[in-house]
Amino acid sequence: MKRILLAYTLYALCLLPAFAGGGEGALPISYVNPFIGTTNFGTTNPGAVCPNGMMSVVPFNVMGSEDNKYDKDARWWSTPYEYHNCFFTGYSHVNLSGVGCPELGSLLLMPTTGELSVDYKEYGSRYKDEQASPGYYSNFLTRYNVKTEVSATPRTGVSRFTFPAGQSHVLLNLGEGLTNETGAFLKQVSDTEFEGMKLLGTFCYNPQAIFPIYFVMRVNKQPVSSGYWKKQRPMTGVEAEWDPDNGHYKLYTRYRKEIAGDDIGAFLTFNTTEGEQIEVQMGVSFVSIENARLNLDTEQSGKNFSQVLADARMRWNEDLSRILVEGGTEEQKTVFYTALYHTLIHPNILQDVNGQYPAMESDQILTTKGERYTVFSLWDTYRNVHQLLTLVYPERQLQMVRSMLDMYREHGWLPKWELYGRETLTMEGDPSIPVIVDTWLKGLRDFDIDLAYEAMYKSATLPGTENLLRPDNDDYMSLGYVPLREQYDNSVSHALEYYIADYSLSLLAEALGKKEDARFFYNRSLSKKLDSAAMKATSVDSLSDTVATTLVLIATLISKYTGLLLDGWFGILVGCFILYTGGSTLKETIDLLIGQPPKQEFINEIREIVLGHSMVHGVHDLIVHDYGPGRVMISLHAEVDVNGNIQDIHEQIDHIEHELQEKLHCSATIHMDPIVTDDEEVLAMKAKVEEMVHFLDESFSMHDFRMVKGSTRTNLIFDVEVPRKTSYTDNEIVNWLKERIHELPGSKYFAVIQIDHEYY
Repeated sequence: MKRILLAYTLYALCLLPAFAGGGEGALPISYVNPFIGTTNFGTTNPGAVCPNGMMSVVPFNVMGSEDNKYDKDARWWSTPYEYHNCFFTGYSHVNLSGVGCPELGSLLLMPTTGELSVDYKEYGSRYKDEQASPGYYSNFLTRYNVKTEVSATPRTGVSRFTFPAGQSHVLLNLGEGLTNETGAFLKQVSDTEFEGMKLLGTFCYNPQAIFPIYFVMRVNKQPVSSGYWKKQRPMTGVEAEWDPDNGHYKLYTRYRKEIAGDDIGAFLTFNTTEGEQIEVQMGVSFVSIENARLNLDTEQSGKNFSQVLADARMRWNEDLSRILVEGGTEEQKTVFYTALYHTLIHPNILQDVNGQYPAMESDQILTTKGERYTVFSLWDTYRNVHQLLTLVYPERQLQMVRSMLDMYREHGWLPKWELYGRETLTMEGDPSIPVIVDTWLKGLRDFDIDLAYEAMYKSATLPGTENLLRPDNDDYMSLGYVPLREQYDNSVSHALEYYIADYSLSLLAEALGKKEDARFFYNRSLSKKLDSAAMKATSVDSLSDTVATTLVLIATLISKYTGLLLDGWFGILVGCFILYTGGSTLKETIDLLIGQPPKQEFINEIREIVLGHSMVHGVHDLIVHDYGPGRVMISLHAEVDVNGNIQDIHEQIDHIEHELQEKLHCSATIHMDPIVTDDEEVLAMKAKVEEMVHFLDESFSMHDFRMVKGSTRTNLIFDVEVPRKTSYTDNEIVNWLKERIHELPGSKYFAVIQIDHEYY
């Protein structure tokens, strides 16, 4: 009874479908503003869609006019709609929301009036009075005085056009869209029905991720005329004289059989009265035209536009009502429910009403008893969307995990960025793992966990040449990270994603009682990244156990089937391997105990941080004390202006020490050395002495330079820092510099020199 009352309520609300804000006691759908995210490259759309529905009907306004702010053919563009654009060229059917690559956004449906034109640059129109709410979009085409409205079911769309009196047209353009693919065919089945197919694909640089979309289009009124159009190839010479449509759109007014091409379409012409409404239904399928018709017959049979809209709004309100917000401002509720609305667009269903769907990376058509989902943009969603679904829509999340496992059954791999049965391999990492593990650990376990573990273990362990999801797995497994092999290869991101996936897999292995696997994946996710000897030792221990077990098993099998007794020889091999790995681990541990120099990268980072502060003019006497992970202490001298404000300098030194702790996780003690920065004579002499120091050895450096004048001579006091390994003794360095300085013209110069050695 409650559902019936809600349906009647929503049916009444269909008379006011636009976003109008909430208010006391308002339904959750009234807080959704679909225009949020439609500008500033938000890539969302204000069109009609049902929760996780296959069909979406979106205004297409990104081509055809220089008056638009953004044009799909003028720059990289990935969405059929932009809020600031003004030139409308129809409604696209089946679209992606929130993605960064162009795809789908085809089957463009456009109402016009007056003289028939089939060139979108000519028939497009400006518009006003946009309205949008869950399951609904509307605008008014100022060129034609036509009000347009759209709504949707899970697999079909419906458009309602309110025409003025006169000659009116409905156009179906199969030549344009967001997809980079071209090619379609079309057939007029009756005066009021067309069927066909359009090719889609090549998402995000993947030229072989191709798939067809099948459709059936119907109108609820008999047209006075109808037909096709096709863009003719340009011709030259005598050939062009035979074809008056050379390089232009040709109208086919009497031909009724199939037509195919890159730029084709259909038109229907009506004589309409003032305010007459024509409804256009569109059913789609990724299996067949027959299924597109079945979807249309099943989901829209006996329903008009208002009834479809009421159903769509009821679906949205039921889904959004799973979370009821109390308190807060109206604006805050709008932000929340709009975000929840966007979250429930993808992944979306793929199967038709009969359960059929295109198998993953195959020409097979399979049948599911539940829901088969698609558009697994997992790098974008594994951190948050699926966690929300497990809590609020658990039955839907379970179906998504089952869909991912079915993809593994069909294709041999879990999805990375799957799109309508094609693996695009877009973005980074191995993102199915954290999604499945999170689902299992939250208690949603009605799926084949053994198969899931098999699939995850495969991608985590196979060599790179055999690994579709981790092509750089060789580096990761051997080095513990992914090195930069070429420009823009996102190596750091790859490694971070693998760490996350491996850690997630370790949690699942632990939960399943696979202790060795759990330890192995946990250690691999941390050891190299932390540079921890303990972690490495544990990892090596796990590897030793694995190797020993494997060799014993091999020896047993050989002995059983050949009679050869190889236990002793294999025992020697195991012993040698254990000695080698143990010796390597022991060496690394001893190095930590007796001390080892820090990496140069670490020294460079320290210098960069300290010298990044304007009051510091130089750094010297840097000493690093490494007492193990998390216990690194450093001391250094920082050169500061002798005339500077001591309080300001001290405050900045404190800030530097804090920054070193935050960024490098080391405790720092900094000594301030005042230096002269504004005496030209001192600076000139300092430059001369520095030149001498560098002449002796480029690796030498000088600091703490002071010039003290007396009655008979001038003392030049400074320190020279030399590397650990040098061909000069301290006395040789001091004597040589003293002689060169004493020879300087002018006053009698005497040098007072302190030799410092690097302590890192």
